This record gives sequence, structure tokens and C-alpha cells, in this order.
Amino acid sequence: MWGVLVEESRNSHPDYSELEQYAQGDALELVEHGVGAEAEEGVVAQGEPVFSPDVVSAEDTRVEIEDCMDSTGWLRVDIESGELVEPSPEEPIFRQIDAGVSFDGLTWRVSELRIWEIGSC
Repeated sequence: MWGVLVEESRNSHPDYSELEQYAQGDALELVEHGVGAEAEEGVVAQGEPVFSPDVVSAEDTRVEIEDCMDSTGWLRVDIESGELVEPSPEEPIFRQIDAGVSFDGLTWRVSELRIWEIGSC
């Protein structure tokens, strides 16, 4: 899911169709909204975040994952000028990510996703 999300965050007209293979429900809505809102504001991303996920619980059809995403290198850029929207961060940007991944009998998809505020991990 994150690979597709990062790739689509670079596009001024994001295509969410591939995200449906990896996310569903509220998680899908959250990532579509986030990328779409940025594009509507004339902003795309460059670079990419760094992930270090840990499985915190696993059952037959459900897995809970926690991560401390480092988005220091995932920068916002103005579509028109190609200039950074805000200065490059001087300190690392860490956010806690909590995800619930569900198996529907055919595939695993992120069904719950919470992206916490900067400094949450």
C-alpha cells in the first residue's frame, strides 16, 4: 500500500485504482483523501518516507502493525514551480502509524489506518 501511495503522491492527478488492491474501507478513504487534498492544493511529493513496521498481534484473519515512519525525506513540492512548499526539515520527522490488516479469504488489505501527529514516536 505504501509503495503505491508514495508513487501516487508524486502525481498531480493521482490514480487510486491500484490502492484498492492493498487498502479498503476507512484506510482507503484516508489515503485517497490525503493524496487528493495535496494535489488539489497544487502540491505533490518528492522523495519517500522510511518505514520500520512491527507486527504487534496476529490472528488467523487479522494482523495489527505499528510503525514509526520517518517522513524527513518525503517533501512537499509546488506543482507549478517545483519549489519546496516548506523548508527542508532540520530535524527528523517521525510519526506513529497504526494499521489493521484483514484477510477476506482471498487477499490481505489494510482496513484500518491511523497516522499520528509529528513527534508521536
